[in-house]
Amino acid sequence: MPCNKPLKRIKKKLTATAKTVVDLGQAQEVRTLCVLLVIQAVVSYRSVPRILDLFNALTGFGLGWVPHFTSVINWTLRLGLGLLKQVQPISEPWLAIIDHSIDIGTKKALVVLRVPVAALSLRGSAIQLADCECIGLKICERVNGESIAQDLEGIFSQAGKPQAIIKDGDYTLQKGVRLWSEKQGVEIPVIADIGHSMATALKKQFEKTDAYQRFTTLTSQGAKRLRVIPTNQCRWHSLAIFDIVQRQTLQHLWHELRPHPTEY
Repeated sequence: MPCNKPLKRIKKKLTATAKTVVDLGQAQEVRTLCVLLVIQAVVSYRSVPRILDLFNALTGFGLGWVPHFTSVINWTLRLGLGLLKQVQPISEPWLAIIDHSIDIGTKKALVVLRVPVAALSLRGSAIQLADCECIGLKICERVNGESIAQDLEGIFSQAGKPQAIIKDGDYTLQKGVRLWSEKQGVEIPVIADIGHSMATALKKQFEKTDAYQRFTTLTSQGAKRLRVIPTNQCRWHSLAIFDIVQRQTLQHLWHELRPHPTEY
């Protein structure tokens, strides 16, 4: 009968869906593989399903299920959130490195890293990513000294107190650290990072020169051009393009800023 045809189509769809049910054991393996590709192989989220599809097509890998890239994002973020919730105090002395991200829309991210003091003496050089542990991440729309002090209180109450805090010369961070330190009853040393310290010193010495003013103008123009790149063209796998742009920018800056014979 004609009235039964829609029911048959629905039944057929339900049967096809039932055949694609993923085994729970295999699902756990696929999730783990996806997260490892992102974290250890440094693969973009969108590339993970493509890699799995390639393995399925060209090898006997035999994955019966390839997740959507948005699922990979969720699993990776959940792993990071789980690690943040498991942060605990450690017995060895450590330093805290704090900084704000650039503006992301209307929000900023406050990031706090923990670096054992022993890592500095054992390595004898600049620290690496393996020496750092993220112990705090706070997203906020309004940033001031009071809000930073409150965020640091929550982070350090879970992770313990650092021996010292390393930060840049940002006034808001400086005020937040000072307010938090005053509540502890013990002065916590604050160390300015060498990069910003040197930049501040160089700016004070050269900011009135023509070469410095040309430099800031050119870098500002370059930054504006980078910001107007369409979002759909900004992919991590396109870093080679940015490398070319950076090299060309540096060459242009050198040509513009190098001393001319008349300037000696």
